[in-house]
Amino acid sequence: MAIILRNVSGSTGGDLAHELLAPGAIGSALVKSILITYSGDAADGSGNIQLFLQTSETGKTPETYYLLRHTTIPAGAAILLDETAMLQFDNAKFGLYITVTANDGYTVIIKT
Repeated sequence: MAIILRNVSGSTGGDLAHELLAPGAIGSALVKSILITYSGDAADGSGNIQLFLQTSETGKTPETYYLLRHTTIPAGAAILLDETAMLQFDNAKFGLYITVTANDGYTVIIKT
């Protein structure tokens, strides 16, 4: 079992995709859970995220599959994804990415 920690933040220029797991990063291991916490204090009291899988084959249009899309996390709250059937994907082909809209910080903890 490995724990992968990532801190991410948004930008005022629009959504910025952050790579959480590059294709091939965890080999044959499976993702068991993902915890996303929002520690910010955005004016509206929440942050908006998108969590997705994407291919990155050279010369091909990326395939994108969303696990979470336009999901709001209230300030001081967290989202836990722990349904292993939903989190099983071919890491040799797909990377795991997140976009965030608030400038404040998010912490992502991935358990494999």
